[in-house]
Amino acid sequence: MRAITCNVIAFIQRAAHTGFTSKGNLMNKALLIAVLVVFSALTVYTMVHYGGLIPWLLFYTRDPASWQIFSDLLIAMCLLLVFMKKDAAATGRPFWPWAIFSITCGSFGPLLYFITAKKPA
Repeated sequence: MRAITCNVIAFIQRAAHTGFTSKGNLMNKALLIAVLVVFSALTVYTMVHYGGLIPWLLFYTRDPASWQIFSDLLIAMCLLLVFMKKDAAATGRPFWPWAIFSITCGSFGPLLYFITAKKPA
């Protein structure tokens, strides 16, 4: 899992310096929107399946294996927030609203951050 996380971080760092792709264009927004839609559907299904946020949290915080997965996701989110902070400063976008949204809503924050990015000049 660590190797995968490191590869994702390296990709994001390269993307930040090249306009999100090797061709200098923004990451394919249609792909990001598709990921957002599918992830939203999965999230709704999961919340309905477990009966809401509290039962879901209780289920996924019951044992050390769950704590490890949550910790890994938290570390990945913190690394992504570091990237988002640097990108926001470079592009003149506000960082704190996106940071708060990302911390409270998980992957929805970074996905929407990238979807709403303006094309570099």
